[in-house]
Amino acid sequence: MNPLNAYRKASRNAWSRIDMLLEIYSAALTAARDGLQLAQAGNTTDLIQKRLRVQKMTLLLLDGIAPDMGEVPQRIQQLCLFILDQITSNEPAAWEATVNILSQLHDAFRDIREEAIQLESRGEIPPLDVELHAGTLARS
Repeated sequence: MNPLNAYRKASRNAWSRIDMLLEIYSAALTAARDGLQLAQAGNTTDLIQKRLRVQKMTLLLLDGIAPDMGEVPQRIQQLCLFILDQITSNEPAAWEATVNILSQLHDAFRDIREEAIQLESRGEIPPLDVELHAGTLARS
């Protein structure tokens, strides 16, 4: 699902913070997988669009990271910066590394989804500020 559509759905269904995060990771991962196929085929023309998509989604992820909150956010920030570096290449190995990183991050967040929803419902994690993210996702 397109993150803009995810936002629209979120505003109707009051998505949790983790659901929005998973949607962004999914969009980035889909674009990275498509980019890997294009890189393997040597299709550098169509690869440009996938590169832009992965960049947009990765920048959305970076925008939401608070590196001062500890080692985990710092590591995720480093991985996102690594992804941005990797996708400047047309080499399949660089795109494969991007797919692997995004896949692992997506799976890790998916694995803690239920716990994150419970923490958010108890107020231990602030709820998603839909108005704050409206402009960000709309520009995606």
